[in-house]
Amino acid sequence: MIYYRYRTCLWNDKIHLFKYFVLGSYRIIRRFKIKAYLILFLFCLQTVISAQTYFGIHLEPITYLANVEKVSFNPLIKTKELSIEGNLGITFSLTQFTDEKIGISLRPGIILGYIYFGYDIGLFWSYNLDSDMYIISGLNAHYNLPRAASNSAASERVLLPFLVIGGGYRISEDLLTEIQINLSLNNVNYGWERDMQSGPLYKTTWNYYKVPWMIKISIAHSWEL
Repeated sequence: MIYYRYRTCLWNDKIHLFKYFVLGSYRIIRRFKIKAYLILFLFCLQTVISAQTYFGIHLEPITYLANVEKVSFNPLIKTKELSIEGNLGITFSLTQFTDEKIGISLRPGIILGYIYFGYDIGLFWSYNLDSDMYIISGLNAHYNLPRAASNSAASERVLLPFLVIGGGYRISEDLLTEIQINLSLNNVNYGWERDMQSGPLYKTTWNYYKVPWMIKISIAHSWEL
């Protein structure tokens, strides 16, 4: 069974997300330890030898296919289904180009969703096919924040790494559009919901969510520093 729903968080949750953004970035760096330091070193090295630097702001509607494990009680029944979910992401990019074709991009961002809710940090490589089109690949890490989305739903504290491939098109000098396919490297539960039905049976169902892949489509404003 496949169904679709698009859910966003409350404004207070968005404020709290910005508040914990810096703290969470530190936790990701601490978790990756040596790998994170190596990435930062390579990015700084790239910055030193770079000829061009661009800063961008990306607005990203996100669609992903969630695997939902449903566990019902009274009686005990376990089933699985697919759910097409939708969230909104805001990403900031700092891109360095060593020449006209090859670049490296560091991209921190935030995801505003219901139980898929937290922040991202990605490291991408890009290659310009021509003056307007380019392809990208790299890694993105999503740190899901633990919180109670409602009285019957909550997100889990979990780190979800993704392998990213995609491409983009420059609409104008400072406006571009981009599409990414994110493939999960750690397909674990990131949240749950509880459904309770009254009546003679008083049936309770727990839904556990996983995200095997997602698609991001973004519109970005980018300018040279």
